[in-house]
Amino acid sequence: MNFRLGDTRIRVSFWFLTAMLFFLMTDRSAMALPLLGAVTIHEGGHLLCLRIQRIPLEDLDFSFTGMRMQTGFLAEDYRQRMALHLAGCFCNLIAAAALALPGSPWLLRFSAVNSAVAIFNLLPLRGLDGGAALEEGFCRIWGAEAGAKAAWGLQTVLCLTAVTGSALFFLSRGMSWQLSLAGAALIGLLLAAGWGERL
Repeated sequence: MNFRLGDTRIRVSFWFLTAMLFFLMTDRSAMALPLLGAVTIHEGGHLLCLRIQRIPLEDLDFSFTGMRMQTGFLAEDYRQRMALHLAGCFCNLIAAAALALPGSPWLLRFSAVNSAVAIFNLLPLRGLDGGAALEEGFCRIWGAEAGAKAAWGLQTVLCLTAVTGSALFFLSRGMSWQLSLAGAALIGLLLAAGWGERL
């Protein structure tokens, strides 16, 4: 499904809608709405930062692996680019702190979900905000080419460690080695799916 909102082209894939519908229909823990709310706050943080910096948003894609943004140009200043990468996590952490103040059980759950979304996206893996910030920092220190290679190498090691660790975790839980390998492969595919450029 494609449409335009002002100067922005918005694409919503069939698999995104299918995953959302499946998630909402099978949720038994009442976590679907808090999670969707936290993700909305996260992506809204990126959009707000783009708006503040007056950077045009050309494409907004909703796919199975999440939301991807394509801007008209990149901010020239290093601090502006870092702000763009980390704006979503910052908004999640602000929301988590604010929601924890009233003490309501539902708001505390929403606060915890916001914290989890922020921490997950700060992981230094390509496709996540933490990975983009890591690469930005490395490029700042060692230059564009050397920094990108260093970030790629570190992120590859971390990705392989995550896959290996997940396989060992599944085995320690008594799963067969076939299911453990399949679970680790699925985690590896999900990590690899995010290796495209993303805010």
